[in-house]
Amino acid sequence: MQEFDFEKLNVYQKGLDYVHELFVIYKGLPREFKHTVGDNLIRAGLSITNNLAEGSGKRFKK
Repeated sequence: MQEFDFEKLNVYQKGLDYVHELFVIYKGLPREFKHTVGDNLIRAGLSITNNLAEGSGKRFKK
């Protein structure tokens, strides 16, 4: 399986760990908070790793 450059970044790996922890928190939330606070937590966490992946493919000349 092909590994992308961003998958080697320490910050990306830490972001994945962070998202995993957010899912643990999400699962522990009371039902009434899962669709408000929980969804926002998950989206914010996934946004970090998605932005790192998207940004790592862009190369610019100085």
